[in-house]
Amino acid sequence: MKIIIHIGTHKTGTTAIQNFCYKNNILLNNEGFFYAGPVTNNLLTQHSELAQFLRENNSEVLESFFVQNISSAKKLNCHSLILSAENLCHMGPTAIERLYDYTKEHEVVIKIYVRNIYDYVMSALSQRVKVMHTLMEGPEPISPIMKSINYSIILNRWEKVYGKTAVQVDSFDLHKHDMITHFLESLDLDTSPLNIPKKREVADPKQNINPDITTLSFMALSGLIHKKKDLRTFMKKYGKSFGQSERLISPFQVRISEMIVNKANHTYDHPKLKAFKDILLKRPEHNNTDERTQEYLSNMEKFIFSLRMKRLSFYEKLKLLLGIN
Repeated sequence: MKIIIHIGTHKTGTTAIQNFCYKNNILLNNEGFFYAGPVTNNLLTQHSELAQFLRENNSEVLESFFVQNISSAKKLNCHSLILSAENLCHMGPTAIERLYDYTKEHEVVIKIYVRNIYDYVMSALSQRVKVMHTLMEGPEPISPIMKSINYSIILNRWEKVYGKTAVQVDSFDLHKHDMITHFLESLDLDTSPLNIPKKREVADPKQNINPDITTLSFMALSGLIHKKKDLRTFMKKYGKSFGQSERLISPFQVRISEMIVNKANHTYDHPKLKAFKDILLKRPEHNNTDERTQEYLSNMEKFIFSLRMKRLSFYEKLKLLLGIN
């Protein structure tokens, strides 16, 4: 049995890949691939709970998971088993060695995608505010973000256990518009029978808006998203106001991402990162044209009115943070 372990990293299209594989497992079975069932019934579409059980060395759960899924794959005449969980990339050496013990009798491929570190930081910051984490309060809130972009250490840990040839690395930025297709084709899977959606088709953009960190920070500081129910209202109104319009990258947003990257002070000298190093380390460009700026401010004005906020004070503060005279 060939076991493909997709370990992320975070913010590289893992959720889209997991949802597609889970919903289309029968089609994958026809091509000889079996997407593993859940570790527990808490998370049906992905396998992030493996990390916890590996750290705890819960042999009962782990043994059951691997025996059942390998058996199910064989019954369907599948030659490959797929696991996917982005938090596996952050496991320590001991947990990785335990995973190896359960998979060493099989051919194993470790799949990992890496992303431009500045884009990742901006996306991760927005996500933390969205799920009600404090944005900046000492080093703790940003330490997981700094850890996530330490790609060299992640690769070294996995290669030390599974060997260099088992670990395959690719760039999210090169394939972000067709991540599902790229992932499956990298496994030598024929995707022609599969109806794979493009990124823009995966979700309704008005329901999957990722607000810029400037707006999220203002909402958090104002107390308008103090509770999760307020956040749901905020996200819905933000989506209606902005729709599919292109996001404006504020200087404030760029400065925060650069500060975190500089503080992390990681190196990206691993041989498998060499081909993507320029993409990984490319600094964000905020080439905000007058037309884009005007569109952004117009949409923001609609959004502000929808929240019944005082227009002038917020509007002027927003312009100040965006660096607009």
